Amino acid sequence: MTLIYANAWTLGRGLRFEMALKNCKECKSLVSKKADKCPTCGAPQGPKHYSLGKLIALVLFGFFIYSLINNDSSTNRASKTTRSSIDGGQEMMAFVMCQKPITDRLTSPSSAKFPHSGKSGVSSTHVGGGVYDVVGYVDSQNGFGAMLRSTWNCKIKENDNKTWTALDVNISQ
Repeated sequence: MTLIYANAWTLGRGLRFEMALKNCKECKSLVSKKADKCPTCGAPQGPKHYSLGKLIALVLFGFFIYSLINNDSSTNRASKTTRSSIDGGQEMMAFVMCQKPITDRLTSPSSAKFPHSGKSGVSSTHVGGGVYDVVGYVDSQNGFGAMLRSTWNCKIKENDNKTWTALDVNISQ
């Protein structure tokens, strides 16, 4: 395949652009390298080349599909074991589930900003029987619109049907 570069000058300003041309496979007229078909005879101009980005996307999509279909033994083992609510292990979920009863008791619930569960000043402890003692803080507006930080503690229980019940909620300014 012969590539020809056609030069063009625009309005005498000295601006130059180049366009890669090749000969048509059928009629041998000059066709842009990027053209899908020959403008003279309409013949298709060869296979498309895929970019590296498209190739990577295709490989990642294939890996995603493979991971959905392939059930390794660790996934099967995890799905067969059921966790009892009295076993604990849901400290982070207890922190999240305490946020609703805390928010309901604020002057301006829509302004409530809770920290992430890993921040200092936040703790969640399983005390047994599916009950968690959670301590944290929340930033929210008071009646005058000023943001205040309030500390709170919440005792919450995970029920056997995976619902949660707040047993005790205290907020202090």
